[in-house]
Amino acid sequence: MNRAVAVAATGLCSGAGATLEASTDAAFAGADALAKISLFESPKHGGKFVSVADGIAVKRGRSRCTEMMFAALGEALAKFDISKIAPERVFVYAGTSIGGIFETENMLAENKKNGTENLAALAGYECSTLAELAAKKCGARGECAAFSTACSSSSLALAEACNAIVSEQCDAAVVVGIDALSRITVNGFGSLLLLSQGKCRPFDKDRDGINLGEAAGAAILCADGFLGGAKPKAYIAGWARTCDAYHATAPSPDGAGAARAFENALDCAGVAPEKISYYNAHGTATKGNDSAEGAALRKIFGGKIPPVSSLKRVFGHTLGASGIVNAIVSAEAMERSLIPPNAGFENFDESTGVHPAESAKNAEVENVLSVSLGFGGNNGAVVLSRERPQTKPRNGGKRIFVYGGAVLSNGGIYPDGELLAGESPLKTRKFAHLQKMGLQAAKDVLAQAKPLACKNRTAVCWGTGLGMTSQTRAFVENVLEKREAEPMPTAFTNSVHNAVPSAIAVREKFGGLNGAVTAKEISFEAALAQALREIKSGGADAAVVCAGDEYCSLAADFLKTSKYSENDGSNLSDFAAAYYVGAEGSAESAPLFEILDCDIRRLPASDKSECDAIEKILKRHNIAFGDVKRWLSPAPCNAYQRKRLAGIAEKSGLDAFDSPFEKYGGNYCVSAAAFAECSGGGAEICALYTISSTSMRAFTLFKKL
Repeated sequence: MNRAVAVAATGLCSGAGATLEASTDAAFAGADALAKISLFESPKHGGKFVSVADGIAVKRGRSRCTEMMFAALGEALAKFDISKIAPERVFVYAGTSIGGIFETENMLAENKKNGTENLAALAGYECSTLAELAAKKCGARGECAAFSTACSSSSLALAEACNAIVSEQCDAAVVVGIDALSRITVNGFGSLLLLSQGKCRPFDKDRDGINLGEAAGAAILCADGFLGGAKPKAYIAGWARTCDAYHATAPSPDGAGAARAFENALDCAGVAPEKISYYNAHGTATKGNDSAEGAALRKIFGGKIPPVSSLKRVFGHTLGASGIVNAIVSAEAMERSLIPPNAGFENFDESTGVHPAESAKNAEVENVLSVSLGFGGNNGAVVLSRERPQTKPRNGGKRIFVYGGAVLSNGGIYPDGELLAGESPLKTRKFAHLQKMGLQAAKDVLAQAKPLACKNRTAVCWGTGLGMTSQTRAFVENVLEKREAEPMPTAFTNSVHNAVPSAIAVREKFGGLNGAVTAKEISFEAALAQALREIKSGGADAAVVCAGDEYCSLAADFLKTSKYSENDGSNLSDFAAAYYVGAEGSAESAPLFEILDCDIRRLPASDKSECDAIEKILKRHNIAFGDVKRWLSPAPCNAYQRKRLAGIAEKSGLDAFDSPFEKYGGNYCVSAAAFAECSGGGAEICALYTISSTSMRAFTLFKKL
C-alpha cells in the first residue's frame, strides 16, 4: 500500500491565543486581538494595528521566534510520542521569512545608542537556527533545514515534508512555521504602502491593506503506518508549489500561477474541485492579493466557489507562519465540523468575485484547500482530507542528470561590474549584488544546457546560508538612523532570502517550485535534495539548482570572536553557483553527470556508524567504497570537524578527503563547486561529503559521464 501523510498532532501560539485551543477558538469566533504597536518604538507606524503573541518571556540567548516555536512544538509533542520513531527517520523543516532578525535589530539599535560592537545576537540570526533548535527539542536526527520564501515559507516546508514521507526517505517530519514582529517587516510593508490604516478587511470592497502578526505553528506529520493506532487529525492528501514568474512582490493579476498550484494540489490529492468543502484563503486584504486570489479561484471553481474565509483579521498576517497556521485551522475545521468566518468583511467586491463566509458555518468539512502566497509570486497549496486518500504510486525511479554548470567566485569580493554585463541598466538597476550573481550563474548554465523542459514544470531551488545580508542590513540601519523617515522599498523587496530564485524565475518565466532553503554549510545540498524530490515526485521535470552567499562584514566581525569556528572572517567571500538538473531528455546538451543520491542526516557519534551508513547508501546503487574514485569535502571549520573527517576517512580505507575548495574563499556554499571541480576527464564515480557546523552532514553521490 502506498503511504498516506497523516497529521498526528499540532500546536499553535499566536496573538489570538497562547495555545492551539485558544487560538482556534478565536478563529472560529472571528475575534481579533489587534492592538497598536508596542513591541518597539515606531515613529512613523506606531498607530498601526498588529497582533502580538502575549506572554512570551524571552530567555537569555533566545529569540521571540524561538520561544513561540517552543510553545507550539511542546504542545504538539505532548500529544504524539515521536520518540517511538527512529530518530534518524525523523526530518525537521522550518518555515520562516525573517528568523532572528528582531533581536539583531535590537542589537544594532543598542550598539548605535551606546557606541558598542556587541554582535552576540548574530548567533541566532540565521533562519536555519530555528530548524536546528526544533530538531534538538524533539530528538530528530534526520534531514534538517529551513525554508525562507517570505509568506509561503511554511507551506513549502509542509510540502517538502510530504514529499520526503511518501518517497520513504523519512517516516515522520516535524514542521514548524514561525515569524515575529520586527522593524524591517513593519517598515518594509509600510514602504510598499500595504499597511492598513485600521483593522484589515479581507476580500472587502473597502479593504486597504494588512495588519502584521506573529505566530508559531507546529505539525507532526507521519506515514499513517506510524500512527501507532492513534486517529490522525487529518490527512494531507495533496500538495503543490508554483511560481507566478511575474514580479518581485506583486501577484500576477490573472491568478494563473496560484491557480496552477490549486489545480496541481487537487490532482495530487485525487480530489475534484466540487469536493472541496472549504477554501482557507491567503486573503491579506491588499487590493492586489485578494483580486488575484479571486481570479485563481474562478479559474478552478468557476461559478461554484466553495465557502471561503481568510484568517488575517484574527491572527494578522503572520508571514512565514501563515501557511501552517492556515493548515492547522483547516484540520480543526474538520474536527469541529465548522467553517471559520472571514472577520472584517462587510461589502462585496466584484473585482474579487468572492463573497466569503460572514459568520461561522456548521458543515461536514471533508476536504479543505489551504493556501499561502508570497513575494516573488511564490504559491503553496495543500489539500487536507478527513478520510485516508487514495494514494497514487510515485515514480521515484527517475534518473536525474546535470546538464550544465557555472561557478562565480574569485575568492574575495566579486566585481559587480562583471555581472550581467552588456544588459540594459534599466533592467538591472534594482538588482542587489547577490541577485546579480545568482542571475549571472543561471544565465550561464542555461546557455550551456539549452533546456527543453516545459517552463511551468521547471523549478528554481536556491540554497543560501545567510541570504540577502547587504540589503537587510542597509534597510534596518536606515530605519534606525533616519527614524523611519526615509522608506527603502527596493531594499525591502530585495531583503528576503528568495529574492534570488524569484528574480531567476521572473527573468526566465519558470513557473515551477521556487524555493529558498538554508542549512548553513549544507545549504547547496539541501537545495539539491529539494530539487531531486520535486522531480522524482512528478512536481517538476527539471530545476535550476543554485546556491550562494555574499561577503558580510558583520559575519566577518562575528567570526573573530566565535568559539565554534577557526575561521577568523578574513577569507569570507562572494560565491554563487548554478546547475541545470533534470530527468532524461530535459536538455538539448549532453548530460555531464548522473546524480545517484543526496542523503542528509545528523552525524552519528561514532565514525564506524557513519561509515556503515555511507556503505549502506553505496550498496543501494551496487557501489563499493573502492568504486568511488574521488571523495571531496570542504575544509573543516574547527578541530571537531577535522577529527571526524580524518576518522571517517581512516575507517573507510581512504587516504584523505580531497578539498579543492579553498580557492573560493570562506563561504557557506562552496560545496556547490563540487560538480565543477569534477568536470572533464573520463567516466568515474565521485562523492561529496560535507559536515556543517551544527553536525549535520550531506553525502552526495554522482557519476561523471
